[in-house]
Amino acid sequence: MVVLGATAARADGSRELARTGPLALGAETAAVLGLAVAMDEASGGAVPDRCRWCEPSAFDRWGHDALAHGDRRRLGLASHVGPFVLLPVGALAGVMVPAYQAGRGAHAWQNAWIVVNGFLLTTATVSATKQATARRRPAYTYGHEADSEFAGTPAEEHLSFFSGDTAWAFDLAASGAALAYLRGYRTAPWLAWGGGAVALATGTLRVMSEAHWPTDALAGALFGTAVGVGVPLLVHPRASAPSSAVQIVGAHRRGVTTLAVSGSF
Repeated sequence: MVVLGATAARADGSRELARTGPLALGAETAAVLGLAVAMDEASGGAVPDRCRWCEPSAFDRWGHDALAHGDRRRLGLASHVGPFVLLPVGALAGVMVPAYQAGRGAHAWQNAWIVVNGFLLTTATVSATKQATARRRPAYTYGHEADSEFAGTPAEEHLSFFSGDTAWAFDLAASGAALAYLRGYRTAPWLAWGGGAVALATGTLRVMSEAHWPTDALAGALFGTAVGVGVPLLVHPRASAPSSAVQIVGAHRRGVTTLAVSGSF
């Protein structure tokens, strides 16, 4: 009779990722900044003084009527808490603290740099798209700008598509979760579910405050998620599979042969 037993343990608490050296990450930052300049030039580089996309769709009107209730100014200010306070702190802590706990301080700063690069890419794209599309915000469409966060700022009228706050929120949540997954941190599900909930609340608040139409928030969510997931997974995948060291120990007693397999996988 043969009995088999196996145990496995992780070899490393913070896995190596590709292209995370200072030169590679610096080149990535430079490429993002260069792309930002190019997109700004292509979009005209100036705040539009009239709308190119003036009328909302039936879906946007329906979504607006369903959600746009309450104190617009307070809702607008509340919508900034997620992308500028909760998610930056949560995402950075979620990918830096586990790295330090694993004794990999360099990984902590690599992770932070990747998160920042994704944020810069999102910011550049949001800005250029807003200028190119020149969509009128719902607060101005319904004549409520004086009661919104845009009171006294006419330059904000035609910068609705797409929602920057929503894009930033989903980018930070997604990049933190993706990096935590690639590194093998236990924070990955917390960043995915917790960050996703905060990001969803951000998009909803942007519509409730009449800062954006529903399709602005949806587009921001899709783009932010694409950047947050795409940059780590496509540009910085795992450099190699975890190393494995296997030890097999056998014993024979009273007609029973036992094989124990142990190691790090």
